[in-house]
Amino acid sequence: QKIANCCRETTAFLFSHVGLSAMIVAYTVLGAFTFRQIESESERMEKFHIIKLKDDLVGEILNLTEKARIHPNKKLLNETLRKIFLDFQTELYKAVKDKGWNGLDEVDETSLQWSLAGSILYAITVITTIGYGHVVPKTDIGRIVTILYALVGIPLTFLYLSNIGNFLADCFRIFYKNICCDVFCCKKCERQRKKERLILRKKREKLIRKKLVAEAAKQTVLISCNKKKNRNYAKLRSVVGVTLGRDLSTDLSSSGKEETCEHATVTVPIYICLILIGSYLFIGSALFSFWEGWNTITGSYFCFVTLSTIGFGDIVPGTEAKDWSSQPKLVLCAIWLAFGLSLLAMCFNLMQEEVKEKFK
Repeated sequence: QKIANCCRETTAFLFSHVGLSAMIVAYTVLGAFTFRQIESESERMEKFHIIKLKDDLVGEILNLTEKARIHPNKKLLNETLRKIFLDFQTELYKAVKDKGWNGLDEVDETSLQWSLAGSILYAITVITTIGYGHVVPKTDIGRIVTILYALVGIPLTFLYLSNIGNFLADCFRIFYKNICCDVFCCKKCERQRKKERLILRKKREKLIRKKLVAEAAKQTVLISCNKKKNRNYAKLRSVVGVTLGRDLSTDLSSSGKEETCEHATVTVPIYICLILIGSYLFIGSALFSFWEGWNTITGSYFCFVTLSTIGFGDIVPGTEAKDWSSQPKLVLCAIWLAFGLSLLAMCFNLMQEEVKEKFK
């Protein structure tokens, strides 16, 4: 029994807000270390191979130069050099296309595509289905691990975004109700109370009419049409109306006092959600444009393609040939991406509730 209770408590914690967040972080870090361990050695070997190709190219050119001095033959020299450079060009293309060479000869951690920061960004793009494609596994083991990693990570990420989206939406509703509604006198709640008072007033009038008909049916005065009986009916109508009106007015006033903003349903307007999303895109665009030297359109394009999970991968911060050593950019890009998807999940939840409330 104790073991069963412990298992239930552990499961409940793992699927809570904190538990899911911790699992996503741990799963991302675990994937990053795994991919770095698998792919970094292959990348280093390819760098050594390119260095050797360059040395061989220099050696062949020197040999041809020496031969040309002894036996000058310009046509043969041109043909030989053309063939040598064509072979070298083919090898470089294969290195970039098939082996993932990034154009740098350094083999230290900060010069690798599969550094820890680059691996973290890759792991996040896999489980969020963005898939930039600027860094991909080149080994068979890496590709198999990517498939298995995505099979578990993608459902876990969707579950996390759904959970954290609901949590953030609840928090933002509380903030909006306590701050925005109080500042603007809770006009929405006031409109709702007026609507309810109108419904109660119509209900009161309907009850008065029903009561009048019921009381009048019991009186024999309805049979005759003399003036005296008509006066009694009018008197009865006024007495009953005043009595019922007083009772229902009391109910109305008491219900109006009980109905406050605390119990009213508060939804966040759609335009506020759109402002939040637009502001986050603008901040990201300004930040990445400042870091990378992009123009505003390029920065906005990258942010939109990223948060919409299109992920073309043609533009990624910190992946220029001169900037591969800029590891903080890759980490901050991953953090910005994670927070952005959580913000989108929250805004979609808020907009869904607003639409439901409007069409009730």
